[in-house]
Amino acid sequence: FTTLVNPNLLSQIKFISYLTNQKLYESMNKAMELMIADFELNHQIKSKKQIYSRLIRMENNPDVEKLIRSFLTRKKYIKLVDLEGK
Repeated sequence: FTTLVNPNLLSQIKFISYLTNQKLYESMNKAMELMIADFELNHQIKSKKQIYSRLIRMENNPDVEKLIRSFLTRKKYIKLVDLEGK
């Protein structure tokens, strides 16, 4: 299996194994578990129905809109989904 891994990446994983006193296969398993968990977290919402189920209804007034815009700007969201299709 290790022949399929980029040599530079493998070297880094070996170094982490050494520092954490783990066997190489334990570090590889942990790295793959983290990658899978990250993928599942970032790809769990796949439809508008799922997005709508997570929405929280808020008042429609200038103060609330200003708070939302401030939050989006501060967090630097790159991808926003247009739910209304406008």
